[in-house]
Amino acid sequence: MENQRGIMNTKARYQVPFSPVKGREKLIYVSPESDKYPKYQWIKRDIVYNIRQKKLQPGEAIPPESWYRAAYGVSSITVRKAFSDLIREGVLYAEQGKGTFVRRRALHWKTVSGDFAENLEEKWYIPHTRILDVKTVTDQEIAKLFGLPQGTEMTMVKRLRYASDEPAAVSISYMPSDVFKCEDRIFLERRRSLYKVLADKGIEPFSTKETFTIGVISEKEIYTLLQYGRNEPIIYGQRFNYDREKKLFEYTRNYLRSDIYQIVCYHQRTI
Repeated sequence: MENQRGIMNTKARYQVPFSPVKGREKLIYVSPESDKYPKYQWIKRDIVYNIRQKKLQPGEAIPPESWYRAAYGVSSITVRKAFSDLIREGVLYAEQGKGTFVRRRALHWKTVSGDFAENLEEKWYIPHTRILDVKTVTDQEIAKLFGLPQGTEMTMVKRLRYASDEPAAVSISYMPSDVFKCEDRIFLERRRSLYKVLADKGIEPFSTKETFTIGVISEKEIYTLLQYGRNEPIIYGQRFNYDREKKLFEYTRNYLRSDIYQIVCYHQRTI
């Protein structure tokens, strides 16, 4: 059944006959259940909804102002308010004479959180981890970091982290074998989080130290895994996690795409 504007009504959800790119699926907007919120907020919400559903991709034009006026039965002022809010919030950007486009949202790497999924600042990025390798290694420099004798066997866990379907980071973690064994991979596959597996063992970070450098790196494999230009800068981070006894139990090397991630530091004055 169609309403007077020719928009297909399926309960509270509507299929609208506009697509900014020919051949793409139709966009969706959700009809307000009440007049509790201003109409510009519904427009904002539905734009974000279509981004989450991947019907609008980063760099893609959203429908023009005239389309939103007709689809929602609102004034130009209302549409412009929605657009300006989303531009200010970093969701959209405008180009003079061309239109309004979806901005790639920067992910904030929060040093206060060890879980990759919790580091996704914007909720419409879906975290996913692909486990590349879990194996036993002997590395003199790594063993020295842990204060262990040369030749001590360590467990190495290599993961490729995705923000939705896009490779965003490579993490290579090292732990003593009494903290994480190769056989624990089955639990990592199930839990999808190294820190949740360690928490199940009663091992949780009490303090964390991280260092970062930004630049072009020599490891070609990292660029290949991240599907990133060979001469593009990588954010290289080293994370040291300590338990309550100030004993290092995990050391991780993180390689982050600099076009996706930002390093954000928060400072708070104490009285």
